[in-house]
Amino acid sequence: MTREDATQADAALIAAEAAKAAAAAEARLIETRAEMARLRETIRAELDGSLAEARLRIAALQEEAARLQAETAEARAEADAIRRSTSWRLTAPLRAVALRLRG
Repeated sequence: MTREDATQADAALIAAEAAKAAAAAEARLIETRAEMARLRETIRAELDGSLAEARLRIAALQEEAARLQAETAEARAEADAIRRSTSWRLTAPLRAVALRLRG
């Protein structure tokens, strides 16, 4: 075997090893991309679930806020009705005296 033949044989071996390494790297790249896609889907599903839970919680809080606003409006209306009543106006002097005695 001549020196040139040996060099060509070495070059062929190196090229074959490089091709094997490139194929292995390509296979790892494909596996990595597939894993990334699976993880993306898992994360998306978890986020969708969290988003749905958050939307339900928001709806429940909005309903509670509306209920509390209605209760507040009703309580204010009742207090206003009491303050406008004849008995409240007639007992105003008694409340004033009682306030002075306490304070």
